[in-house]
Amino acid sequence: MSQAAVVVATDDNYVAYVSPTTVQSNLDTMLVKGPIATSGGWRKSWIKFDLSGQNADLSGGATLSLALSVASATTFTVTIYALNAGFVPSSGILGTNWSETAITWNNAPGNDLADGTAMNTSQTTSLGSFTVASTTAAGTVFTQSFSLLSSFVQSDQTVTLMIGVTQVSNTPNLNLASSENTTYSKPQLQFSVIPEPRSGALVLIGLLGGLALHVRRNGRLLPG
Repeated sequence: MSQAAVVVATDDNYVAYVSPTTVQSNLDTMLVKGPIATSGGWRKSWIKFDLSGQNADLSGGATLSLALSVASATTFTVTIYALNAGFVPSSGILGTNWSETAITWNNAPGNDLADGTAMNTSQTTSLGSFTVASTTAAGTVFTQSFSLLSSFVQSDQTVTLMIGVTQVSNTPNLNLASSENTTYSKPQLQFSVIPEPRSGALVLIGLLGGLALHVRRNGRLLPG
């Protein structure tokens, strides 16, 4: 029977259309802003999780958790995307080992450079959307679940998720707590793992292995 595991993001940052080659300040908040604003205001966020050593059940699903770091000043529709397994970057694009200190609008894996919300449809999958209502309090946690983890785990055992929004009012950003945040919940991914055999099962396996060292001779079971 599968058990649950939770990991915190190893890298996360936002990128901005208005400064396409600039790494944004790696603060405790990721900013996202949708296409109701002029293109100069577009912002999207990238989050990476490392599943190395977790023995993840790739046939199962996962749930992303995100917390607001600042109360919502308008209503946002938040769409979560995932980088498809087997992603191979083109020239000038970061690979699955991207870092929060190097990612920009122009080099972010799976980005659609000309869209304020969406990602490259041939490299990513939309996992679904949820709504953040105006005046939602800081610290509120939102979740997005998805199925078949194997579709998004890369060869280096990382999962990259991305966030884009549309919004009602032109001015505000959606403010999400990053992995550097010490006040609100950091981005987390919960998934199922395949448990190691229990100690009793290991003892039984050992006994069966011992019996296998005996051979039957002349109708008797003798040590091999």
